[in-house]
Amino acid sequence: MLEKFQRDRLILKVIAEAEFVVIDTPARPDSEDLKELAKGCDLLILPTKPDIVSLEPMLEMVKDLGNANYRCLLTIVPPHPSKDGENLRQELLSGGIAT
Repeated sequence: MLEKFQRDRLILKVIAEAEFVVIDTPARPDSEDLKELAKGCDLLILPTKPDIVSLEPMLEMVKDLGNANYRCLLTIVPPHPSKDGENLRQELLSGGIAT
């Protein structure tokens, strides 16, 4: 097992050589952690399902992000004929939240 210092150096080397780096965080990260993450990324993707239980925490995250570059990704959208996904997308767009 690599020591923490060696592991961190290896991670930094991989990141420096990569064209894209995807960092997957636990659901609903702490707002300070989220702000730090947003500072260092080109695009932050906020996945959410089209239901109130998922939507409310995502909207709280948006408030914490300020002017960071982010997009909301709608996941687990019910298939046609349901309009839940499209209705939520339109609501988000009209509220100034990019999808």
